[in-house]
Amino acid sequence: DGPDASSPQLGVFSGNTALESAYSSTSKVLIRFHSDFSTGGFFILNFHAYRLKKCPPPPIVENAEMINEDEDFHIGDIVKYHCLPGYTLVGKAELMCKLNSHLRFEAPPPKCQAQCPANEERFSSSGVILSPGFPGNYPNSQTCSWLLQMIP
Repeated sequence: DGPDASSPQLGVFSGNTALESAYSSTSKVLIRFHSDFSTGGFFILNFHAYRLKKCPPPPIVENAEMINEDEDFHIGDIVKYHCLPGYTLVGKAELMCKLNSHLRFEAPPPKCQAQCPANEERFSSSGVILSPGFPGNYPNSQTCSWLLQMIP
């Protein structure tokens, strides 16, 4: 993972390891070839280079606010999603900028969906009630109950 033998080693590949991959975090990689007692054979090296500056912007999630520290998204940066009132988060609330085959935010992004309320007490002086699946159609045979109680 660098230009000389003192750089961290990415791997040792021998025999039938053609399907293995290694990813470098630098723009230079030292490759050292050592042959065995065989007098024939071949090797193939495929590589792809791309800029590791920053991730493209994270996905926009409908009915959610995105919380991030700045507009530049580097490896390891995290964005958090918070649903608007009346919506419930489905999926992971946080996405991280990661390097897999290329630099991007891990997938899939969460969704904010209107759902039937859970059987739990919530103490709030205001809120939003939406039909399940809003703004789309609600599912067949759906039954939801809401109890509004004003406490003096």
